Amino acid sequence: MEKKHLLPVALWVLVGNGCQAPPAMNGAISTPAITKLTPSSGPTVGQTPIVITGTGFIPGATVTVGGQGLDGTLVVSSMEIIGTVPDRPGLVGDAHVIVTNPDGGAADATYTYSYDGVLLDYVTVHPFMRPPRSVAVGDFNSDGKLDLAVLFGYGTSVSILLGDGVGGFGTTAASFPATADPNGYPSAIAVGDFNRDGKPDLAIANSGDVNFHDGGNVSVLLGDGMGTFGPAAYFAAGVYPDSVAAGDFNSDGKLDLAVANSGSSDVSVLLGNGVGGFGAPTSYIAGGRAVAVGDFNGDGKPDLAIAGSGVAVLLNDGLGGFGASAYIAVEANPNSLAVGDFNGDGKLDVACTNSNGVSVLPGVGQGSLHNPIRVGDAALYGQVVAADFNGDGKPDLAVNATDINVLLGDGQGAFRAVGFSAGGSPISMAVGDFNGDGEPDLAVANAGSKLVSVLLNNSR
Repeated sequence: MEKKHLLPVALWVLVGNGCQAPPAMNGAISTPAITKLTPSSGPTVGQTPIVITGTGFIPGATVTVGGQGLDGTLVVSSMEIIGTVPDRPGLVGDAHVIVTNPDGGAADATYTYSYDGVLLDYVTVHPFMRPPRSVAVGDFNSDGKLDLAVLFGYGTSVSILLGDGVGGFGTTAASFPATADPNGYPSAIAVGDFNRDGKPDLAIANSGDVNFHDGGNVSVLLGDGMGTFGPAAYFAAGVYPDSVAAGDFNSDGKLDLAVANSGSSDVSVLLGNGVGGFGAPTSYIAGGRAVAVGDFNGDGKPDLAIAGSGVAVLLNDGLGGFGASAYIAVEANPNSLAVGDFNGDGKLDVACTNSNGVSVLPGVGQGSLHNPIRVGDAALYGQVVAADFNGDGKPDLAVNATDINVLLGDGQGAFRAVGFSAGGSPISMAVGDFNGDGEPDLAVANAGSKLVSVLLNNSR
């Protein structure tokens, strides 16, 4: 019988949207090529998905990014490979993406680790003649776009900058009297609907005059929902109010105020009447540098965290009264507080800045706090705010000092710092989505440069 010789035949298997190339024949080495990376850059942490587009990819091909294996590598077709970019915390810069076929044929491209888990773009908003002292966020003209209220430490007014919804703010600021004292020193601002008309109002802590010659008070300015505010009404607090926060402390559906007073080392609670007025203050000796609101024992009632010689929690009885709490010692000069579940245990914790850095006091869940854990160094002294800046579902911190430092939380109580410029001696921050992309941005009052800047979040 005649013998027939069977010649090797190359088979092409249609997979997805392309043809899968056969292995190279007769010892030839394949020549894959990379034409596109999507995306071509991303954060150093966050497990970024990537699509590698090109030609000549063979099943079993391996991919490395900066010498590390691409997580979950899948050769979809001869023209596409997908996977997840490996993390490399703190190493910003270019990295080689190398696709190597089983026969040794290789292709090279460049992926850029362009930012360290969060990216905040600096935008100048508005210069002022005086240094701003505090900034707060609200939709003051009812257009669905967030605006800014800017308070000045040396003067008597609060200025309103109307947002355009894409990250910009008007160049002309409308100003309204915040204190009757021509030498007044307003120190902090809170936003809330104090007369229950559905329009945001302002509460301002006034620390007396610039030389602290009088005791100070709280002024309340009622908004008309069109970006304008009525004349200030004044309510007594303690001596030299430094911080103010709003909450319904007596469960009557009307917002009340808690005011931290540095001069009298206490906290004043002013119960609201629902029409923009407040009753006489009730004082609690608990320190008076900063105040924050949160439910620290899980009973559904807003409690108070207080910074003084240390940090204390005052538990709310639901009727407007607060029980005493022992101080937890922190490092020198507690300055600002932020509340969040930073270690993922379902219990509220407290972040506190001080002259040596920033610490987190984990919550016990019954109204008390564990001893502080240092999470930032001495360069991070200033105000602290909490938000999820990198979109990983875990709360982060932003702290102002000479610049803005974002501390990215891992959800277990540890943080990693990334720095951003804000414009010159930042003194106050507020969080809001100023361009409507669903990401938390930062508004920053810069005392040194006398301007308000916005850091737009482009992390996702």
